[in-house]
Amino acid sequence: MATVIADKWMESVLRGLQQPAQSLPMVSVERSQQQQRLAITPYGLSLPHHLSQQLSGVLQGSCQAVDLLCMVAHAKAHLKYSAFFQPVGKFKHLSLALISLLEDERVERLINQDIEGMSAVFTARMDKDQALGIGGVETQLAKMTVCLNRRHNVYEDYWCGKALDMYEQALSSGGGFSALREAGSILANDLGQMRYRFDHTRYAVWPPYRDDNSILWTDTSAEQKVQETVTHSRTSAPLETELPPKEEKWIFYYDEWDAVTKALKKAIVTVNHLGLMPASGVQRIPLRAAHTAYLKSRRKSDLRGEFKRSVDSSELLWLDKAIERNIDLRCHISKDENIFQQWQRQQLSAGVMVLIDASESANDRIEGSFTSILDLEKKAVTYLADFFQSAHIPFAVSSFHSNTKDDVSVTLHKDFVSPWADKQRRALQALQAGYSTRLGAALRHMSSLCASRLQQPMVLVLTDGIPSDVDCLDENYLWQDSQFAVTQLREEGVSVMCLKIGVLQGSICQQIFGLSHTVVCEAANIEFAMRNMLKKIRKSFP
Repeated sequence: MATVIADKWMESVLRGLQQPAQSLPMVSVERSQQQQRLAITPYGLSLPHHLSQQLSGVLQGSCQAVDLLCMVAHAKAHLKYSAFFQPVGKFKHLSLALISLLEDERVERLINQDIEGMSAVFTARMDKDQALGIGGVETQLAKMTVCLNRRHNVYEDYWCGKALDMYEQALSSGGGFSALREAGSILANDLGQMRYRFDHTRYAVWPPYRDDNSILWTDTSAEQKVQETVTHSRTSAPLETELPPKEEKWIFYYDEWDAVTKALKKAIVTVNHLGLMPASGVQRIPLRAAHTAYLKSRRKSDLRGEFKRSVDSSELLWLDKAIERNIDLRCHISKDENIFQQWQRQQLSAGVMVLIDASESANDRIEGSFTSILDLEKKAVTYLADFFQSAHIPFAVSSFHSNTKDDVSVTLHKDFVSPWADKQRRALQALQAGYSTRLGAALRHMSSLCASRLQQPMVLVLTDGIPSDVDCLDENYLWQDSQFAVTQLREEGVSVMCLKIGVLQGSICQQIFGLSHTVVCEAANIEFAMRNMLKKIRKSFP
């Protein structure tokens, strides 16, 4: 990675592109694998090595690259007209990306006043057909970029037309970047309503000559790039890439409670189980029997936690043993004389299944920070895992989200027998959130997973809201089903507890899980809430 000093250097580069004989000094800085992308800092332009070589070639007259001219002019525009390190507030990644694109267009229009004809060069690097081939929500963002640059709705797309109107109105009002923030937030919300998914870890700004916009926001990566530019620090080599484990999808069918009709809808919900699979105790229902298959609720036995053993005398006759003894006598097999039974208490196997709510709302940011609800959930799981491991308590980790009753995805990241190692920690940090929250089905599936390994299981739910899904018009339907599922699990001997992050709708969570089994906390008090939760867990175990 090469880092070059900022404003006056930009002027030299622009002159150098016209007079290639001019040479420029560069400073070499190694960067981590995750940061190999063009970035702007207040102290310079950070170029990946291949771009640095191309720029040197242009300045020496060995090649011509219009993209490099656009790149330098775009960087110059940001350094001259943008306000750096704006607070992110509660903006999600999609909102930040969209607002950044609006700001990109604003500064490119302004730099055209300083470098006459630059606007036409920018336009030449925006192929409207190429924008259509990117895919997903990135295509919508690219289409918007083209429309803003050409100042009319090229694709006759309703959302792009709305973006163009809101952008022009924001500029005409003289609101500057603050007005673009408001417009971008509204437009990003529209894309969310269209059910577009946005993976910020794979997102690349289009067209390629533009930077990653990290200079605009107060996120950790922007501060790190500034620090690396100033100190020329060296980062450790990236870890070797590990091949992802092969995963098989398992399909389960569960009932759902309708509080209006007071009845269970049989096998109405489809759960797709991803990730690890317990070694024993859970059977997959064949697809050919899907129309009749459902998992019936199991009732807790009065003798749970006890087992039968043969004794030579007792008040209770063991009928099965008596029949076996009679068969052995007829077959002249050495017989077992003990045909009486006695119940004996056994040591219960206790453990905790941590269930993470990975719905779209988990991407919401804590006000005034770059931390999301999902980040807090990951932090809580790490805290719990370290405690369980030190206390030798078996635990597992799952996450879930839903996209209607036909697609409830549950991923088992760690089972009760696997170690909590670096591989599992990295997999947890890579967890992405999206879609909706059909909690009842996820809880019923947790019961199936726990019953195969434990006699005294506990399910601990980490969530930020109440159950919801796009196919449920009645806002009470899913939380009432979840409440019924919690009751079912407790009748089966499964303890259920909840850590609710955020006080909003906390009363409904208390109705679902019970007041004594729910801890409601604000984001700032997450560590105190975790200590309270651990106290409740200790009281629940023998």
